[in-house]
Amino acid sequence: MSGRVLVVDDEQAISQLVAKSLTSRGYTCDQANGVPSAQEKLRACQYDVLLTDKNMPFEGNGTEGGLELIRWARLQQPDLSIIVMTGFPTIDSAVEALKLGAFDYLLKPLDLKIVLQKVDRLCEYRKFVNPAAVLNLYLDLNRHILEAGNPQAEDLEARLGRIHDLLDHLFFMFRSTERTLLEHRQRLAEIAAYAEQSCDDLPPDHPARNILRHVAEEAAHRL
Repeated sequence: MSGRVLVVDDEQAISQLVAKSLTSRGYTCDQANGVPSAQEKLRACQYDVLLTDKNMPFEGNGTEGGLELIRWARLQQPDLSIIVMTGFPTIDSAVEALKLGAFDYLLKPLDLKIVLQKVDRLCEYRKFVNPAAVLNLYLDLNRHILEAGNPQAEDLEARLGRIHDLLDHLFFMFRSTERTLLEHRQRLAEIAAYAEQSCDDLPPDHPARNILRHVAEEAAHRL
């Protein structure tokens, strides 16, 4: 796999462990030990994935500096894919992270196999679900088709071979998009069902019922 990942955690041992695993996978991986250093790196470089701890000190946001980093990063790099890590999960913070645009929410202690799977999936998604890349491929395909229609073309067989390859690649991109969308739909359905079941299991006056109902409605709305 290829891609550039920024790992942010004020616990250096964790960021080093994650970065080492990602590097061994083939990713270019940078580390930051807090929000200010992460902001500095995000100003200097474009990343495919931001993997950030939620609970980091940051002025004005208590101990949830990771959420502030997500807000800030979204303005700097709108297409950045984000995964949140935390050892202190709450329903409110999970909902907030997803609202801010995080792709996923991982609990500590981290399962590195799952971390790699999530980053792989995000980078695959970014590679194939890219409107500009699809448009450029389509324009290239169209140009080759028009040129192949010239009866004077001496390399007609080679041009037809190129068209065949471009078509295969185009439909591969479409299949990748469809597979990713189906996986998202399945995950959303699971989230909605889990939230609804959790809500039904709570007493009628429990304060978490409204939050769970909101999560279920948001997930169902996106199906």
